[in-house]
Amino acid sequence: SVGVAADIQSWSADNQRLYLNGGDGKQIVIACLDADTGKVISQVPLAPQPGPSYGRKFSRDARYFAVQYPAVRLVHLYNTRTGQLALTANGPNPEFSLSFSPDGKYTACGGHNEVVLYHLPGPAAKAKP
Repeated sequence: SVGVAADIQSWSADNQRLYLNGGDGKQIVIACLDADTGKVISQVPLAPQPGPSYGRKFSRDARYFAVQYPAVRLVHLYNTRTGQLALTANGPNPEFSLSFSPDGKYTACGGHNEVVLYHLPGPAAKAKP
């Protein structure tokens, strides 16, 4: 149990982990569960919300988690492993939708007669031994 109301959002590419998002009305969390045992691997709280969220979505590779705040025209993009805010972007208008590209390099926000594309941060370089 992750201790908060949660929605199943995304599976890892190898089907070993299940990513959830949830919250208690005050705090949003990303939880990662082991698919075989159901045990919580990690649970990461996110930054305080600047307003009510309209939609929450994981990238296809579950590397990023986006939270939309239409009332303040913002999108927050979080690193799912660390919970760190990776990007804050302006949404196109008060009612918008969000989608990630299949390759995980872009996200698109759309609204009334407008679509905005964002290039996502690349994965961190691996340290050489």
